[in-house]
Amino acid sequence: MLPVIAKMLHAGVDRLTVPTAIAEIDKTGLNGREELAAAVTHGVLTSDGPVVSFGIPSFHTHMAHALKAYRKQVRAENRGTVAGGE
Repeated sequence: MLPVIAKMLHAGVDRLTVPTAIAEIDKTGLNGREELAAAVTHGVLTSDGPVVSFGIPSFHTHMAHALKAYRKQVRAENRGTVAGGE
């Protein structure tokens, strides 16, 4: 599935109707409906009703999530230090 998405991104395609996306995937010998559903489930594709958007979450999105998790952990550790020191 990822090679299909990479090919489409390379060709400048970022959005397709669901039937067109299924047809493109079917050309590879994969089962378009199952592959498309799996890609949406795993966040590789986003679905906006009858249209799917091809792409993988950006580096910046991953970094923002990592930073948020780190800050949450630091706050929890700080609360533990303050509570333990009293």
